[in-house]
Amino acid sequence: HFLIATYDEKSSMIQIPYMIDEGNRVEVEPFPLGQGMTSILIRNREPLMLVKDTERKAAELGAIIIGKTAKSWLGVPLLLGGRVLGAMVLQDTDREERFNENDLRLMATLSPPVANAIRNAQLLSEMQEALHAYDQERFLLNVLLENIPDLIYFKDIEGKYIRASHSTIARFGLGSPEEIQGKTIYDITPSQDEATDITEKELEVINN
Repeated sequence: HFLIATYDEKSSMIQIPYMIDEGNRVEVEPFPLGQGMTSILIRNREPLMLVKDTERKAAELGAIIIGKTAKSWLGVPLLLGGRVLGAMVLQDTDREERFNENDLRLMATLSPPVANAIRNAQLLSEMQEALHAYDQERFLLNVLLENIPDLIYFKDIEGKYIRASHSTIARFGLGSPEEIQGKTIYDITPSQDEATDITEKELEVINN
């Protein structure tokens, strides 16, 4: 059968997003990096081919085999920028010497574009997760600013308002968030003395 494994260094978990066995797609639950042949391949980061006396040689590598042992086993790590992203594995459970050096070279040739494809898919997934998290945070912030009774606001380095709670907007007699954005306290307060007093209190909070 043939499989593509992906590896997450942070969680030390291996996933098998693609596996074909005798022409059928097989689903495999994620599992931690351990002592199986795929784990050894990922850990050592070197191509590996066992085509004769595979069970004994696998045991010499420290592999713990569960289930039927392959008669021929061929695997290459998926490396990109010094990182191991996973592995590609071919195995035959019935025939010894099923693979040769040509097969090993072919797998090694295929591994870089496969690693690139996996990384691109990971980046897309990470971007989608980040956007989802950003949307959630923005939604929660909007709910907070719309409902909190306290005077909450954000300013840039020039003292101009970026966002403000509805209570802050109402406090200064404004009708919408757009009316406060890009303005300073001196723009929205009729009393310059009051504006100066507010500014001094803000600086005191920042400095303390």
